Amino acid sequence: MFYTKHGVPINEDTTWDYTNRYELRDYDAATDEDDNTNGTPDNKYFVKDGETTANLHFDRENRFYGSLGFDRGIWYGNPSTYSNSNAGYEDHYVESRGIEYSGTNRGIGRFSTTGYYAKKLANYSNSIDDDTGGYTARSYPFPEMRLADLYLLYAECLNEIGNIAESQIYIDKVRTRAGLAGVSTSWATYSNKPNKPNNKIGLREIIHQERMIELVFEGQRFWDLKRWKLAEHYYNTPYKAWSVTEKDPENYYTPTSLLLRSYSFKENLWPINTDEILTNPNLVQNIGW
Repeated sequence: MFYTKHGVPINEDTTWDYTNRYELRDYDAATDEDDNTNGTPDNKYFVKDGETTANLHFDRENRFYGSLGFDRGIWYGNPSTYSNSNAGYEDHYVESRGIEYSGTNRGIGRFSTTGYYAKKLANYSNSIDDDTGGYTARSYPFPEMRLADLYLLYAECLNEIGNIAESQIYIDKVRTRAGLAGVSTSWATYSNKPNKPNNKIGLREIIHQERMIELVFEGQRFWDLKRWKLAEHYYNTPYKAWSVTEKDPENYYTPTSLLLRSYSFKENLWPINTDEILTNPNLVQNIGW
């Protein structure tokens, strides 16, 4: 779902190896290709140096790393503290294979059935005491609606009435905050569908993906999919997971189907309570119920 570092889908980016996304990569920060002007390797602050993980975890956009925890991915917090002595942060990272600290077979319940964690929901200041193992969680206000949500809703409306140019302006406000170039520039430079943002259907698809990325874990996706009439597609697609019980990377990074949900068209509208229909015979039950 998340873009590459160039701000386009992973299956569209002409510089990103989508075919081999599940293959393994041994990460070495010293040899990491630098696309930045500041001389910093692209993946240095996201993947643990000297470790092995999947290609899927490299060269992705900032929101991928800010939203998801994954095996061998760096997790800032606990809190990571800046030290003048080593001129850098004390990095923590996820170990979730087999019997590792966050693995399924360790027996302490700190594991994910998919191999991914909702990092976005964890306060940066949450901490675990090294001596006692006690966990301290910090409360924070959870947004019911925020400005990026409004911008993307407005962009969606503008696109549907044919105002593509202004719609792109509000999408780009969200993308700029995420460290990405605008849609026209990104698609023209890196996508194998360079004209996608320039028509209503293409921009609609971009807006849908932008909302799912920007608002991930914020309770919007379920309602978006229902109103877009896309829930049948997404909710009838099998859940994918890494083989999280395995301890070796060659076996751990094998995609597997976790479970299959069932969703039908009638569930786009929920049923009217039978008592309400008996009270008012003029009410007509929603289709399929």
